[in-house]
Amino acid sequence: RKWRKKEKIFVLNTEELGLILTNNNQPINGLYNISGDYTLSWNASSGAVNYLVNVSTNGGASWAVAASMTSAQRSYVAVDKPPATYDYRVFACGASIFECNATSAALSLTVKPYPADIANFRVTSANAAGANGKGSVVLAWNASSNADGYQIYVSTDAAIGNADDAIVAYVQGATTYTHSNLDPKSYFYYARACASLLGACSNNSALQTALVVPQTPTNTTVEGGADNITGAFKLKWTRPPGVGAGYYISASVNGGAWGNLQTATATATELAISGKSPGTYVYRIQACGDLFACSPY
Repeated sequence: RKWRKKEKIFVLNTEELGLILTNNNQPINGLYNISGDYTLSWNASSGAVNYLVNVSTNGGASWAVAASMTSAQRSYVAVDKPPATYDYRVFACGASIFECNATSAALSLTVKPYPADIANFRVTSANAAGANGKGSVVLAWNASSNADGYQIYVSTDAAIGNADDAIVAYVQGATTYTHSNLDPKSYFYYARACASLLGACSNNSALQTALVVPQTPTNTTVEGGADNITGAFKLKWTRPPGVGAGYYISASVNGGAWGNLQTATATATELAISGKSPGTYVYRIQACGDLFACSPY
């Protein structure tokens, strides 16, 4: 009777290896990556001599060996991977790759391409302040390929990329955004397309300016203006809501061009004028949120 030599069976503990994906030591959470650079790491499996890293790019229909690591090497570094979805699993093995039976759960990662830069970012309308002193700005842009959403920024000083510029919105599924409840003043916007809320974004768009203006002063009157012989009188008006900077007052003398620009503070509701020579004076007033965001006269 012939006896077949008994095959060696290598048995490992089958505890969860706990795969983790990171980029620059930050968790990726198995969702996405833009650079194509990331690290796959796992917990030790007691008794393991080697680890076998498998990868699939077709949803697990087939697997290939990505790397074979020693027990001291419990991480696999991927560099410059092209856009695709990668599924990884790790086997804990003995001295041979045929002695593996502790397998991790599969972990999936999608490497996405960077979004294209935003084209035609623009202000479609800037709506004047209403009765509550607040206005709005409507922005629009062309869709960017590979974008999950769009970061909309407001610049603090009419420049792009300041550390204190605020992201006012992350817009998904649309190429318009309405920035509401705004005080009358100048606003400076730029935007970029992003692969996710967390970042991986295109270059910034060009800067766009929007002027949210106050309402025009009402109930304008001239006190002491009719048949005036002293050359002194007062302009009076009702203050509209949202006046932040003050007022510009200009005059036309005897039907001439507008000029003689004067200013009044934001809290003023009248302006005393004196020393005027005989003639006919016509005044107009505009309210301003800042130096440039002024109402019609």
